[in-house]
Amino acid sequence: MVVVCHGVAVGPSPCNPGSGSAAAAGADYAFLSPVKQTRSHPGGTFLGWERFAEWTAPLRLPVYALGGMTVRDVETAWDAGAQGIAGIRGFQLPHA
Repeated sequence: MVVVCHGVAVGPSPCNPGSGSAAAAGADYAFLSPVKQTRSHPGGTFLGWERFAEWTAPLRLPVYALGGMTVRDVETAWDAGAQGIAGIRGFQLPHA
């Protein structure tokens, strides 16, 4: 998947180590997921931080960790080489 935001940033959301082609395709950034177990896919497979680090190490563009992220994952993501984290549910406030 490629996202174009106002014609400025382009980034794919890869799910395999072939994501190195993202930089070759001119992407400005990439998302790699799922790093952790997610609420939307319980029981599904996920990368884990070790594999995330292995897959992103050779890339020459910012990679954001996606999948099961919460604010508590930021430092772990940085340690694994991520530019940062992204998500939806992990950042939503609980319903009143």
